[in-house]
Amino acid sequence: MIYLLPSDYGYQPPQTEIYLENRKMCNLKTTTNGNEAVNKEYVDTQDFLEKKPADLLKRYDKLEVAIVRVMKNFNLISEKYVIFKRDMELRFKNLNDKVSIASGLLRTTDHIVKSTQDRVNLIEKDVETAFRNSDGKINGIIKKISDLQISMQNLKRLHGTIITATPRTVATTQRQIYEYNEL
Repeated sequence: MIYLLPSDYGYQPPQTEIYLENRKMCNLKTTTNGNEAVNKEYVDTQDFLEKKPADLLKRYDKLEVAIVRVMKNFNLISEKYVIFKRDMELRFKNLNDKVSIASGLLRTTDHIVKSTQDRVNLIEKDVETAFRNSDGKINGIIKKISDLQISMQNLKRLHGTIITATPRTVATTQRQIYEYNEL
């Protein structure tokens, strides 16, 4: 393969960015005197391509093995992702079931709380009614107690009267018996 350089035509292009970029792409380098020469690295690459195809095949095989390894890893990752996704779906389903159970329990608890509150309200009404009734009963009991106190006072007076009247009555009765016997 023969490459012709611009200096072979006797033309020196201006040093523009495009020219410098083209020189890099063609693997050319400028010597100190301004002449163009083929880069040694480019020649080494050409020799490598011509003389060492077995090494190239080995490198290609290594690259292919690396690509296969990457694909296996990708397949493993995708399998793990599928397993992870399935696991997450199961967990989400289980969590959803638990949420459903919890909401059912919450509804049941709400029902129990409401029925308990209804029972408490009934008990409060019964207690209020009992207090109202007991107020009347207590007033009746208080009245009976005051009546009993009055009766006790009357009994005490009667007792006092009996105590004071009894000796007189006994004396009078004895005198009457005595007088009757003397007759």
